[in-house]
Amino acid sequence: MQGALSGPMSVPGREAAAPASAPAARAGRLLARLLTEPLEGYEKSFKMSAGRLLGNRFLVGIPAAQMAPSTLFALCDELDMPGDFHWRLQRELGGVDTIHFGFEEAEGSGLFKLYLEYWNRLDPARTGGEESVLLHRAFKWDALDHSRRAVADYRCFLRLSREQTLQRIAGIYRDDAHPAFGMARQLVGLAATRTSEKLMYLEVSEEGNPRASFDLNFHAADFKLREIETQLIAMSRHYALPAAQFADLWRDIAERTLGHLSGGLSRDGRDFMTIYYDPRG
Repeated sequence: MQGALSGPMSVPGREAAAPASAPAARAGRLLARLLTEPLEGYEKSFKMSAGRLLGNRFLVGIPAAQMAPSTLFALCDELDMPGDFHWRLQRELGGVDTIHFGFEEAEGSGLFKLYLEYWNRLDPARTGGEESVLLHRAFKWDALDHSRRAVADYRCFLRLSREQTLQRIAGIYRDDAHPAFGMARQLVGLAATRTSEKLMYLEVSEEGNPRASFDLNFHAADFKLREIETQLIAMSRHYALPAAQFADLWRDIAERTLGHLSGGLSRDGRDFMTIYYDPRG
């Protein structure tokens, strides 16, 4: 995941916002376009929180070197990125290896996301003995309401044992008896039977709000979602999700490969859990 944006970086003129009903349609066009490119990664996901299951979510990574700045900013305009995010994005592109585009649809909301990934920072940080390093910076905005937006930092912790990782997750939930922490502990234990490779662990914070969450990468463990069906059904009950809604989603994804587990406290203080998976296998 090497490469950086180069060439002149000018912010294009802002266009009028698209009709309020259009975010999901724009997200579909964005995804179709990105899937024609050589990708660094492609995941779909579903997010569980109290009484709510969000299943229309995706994340696609493109090597930064293959996307001209003019193309990037044109895409941001199409997605109705707030103007101040444009200017900040322009300042922070230096040294970026990968650009990730994301989307989440909810009732009355169309949330777009743009992540800058600085993979090249990992080895120097390890060599320098650093405990953590900023790996991603993400810009997130609701195309239907620009007051709902955030800038998020994803810090990768480089030297944690599995037990130390679990201790940090318990600290995020402030309760080691929380069902979501119990699921994380089970998955970390399962992963230990599949791979000796260290699990990549990130913590997420957002400017100006109390969000505190984690992200655990399980790609190296290579197991199917159906292998954790019991745990996921238990979590769906914990969040009081409609059984039929979860069953409809599960029918389509049970044979997909687990990618990431994330969870914690959202910017409104409520706990959540998100499962990322490979939609292609």
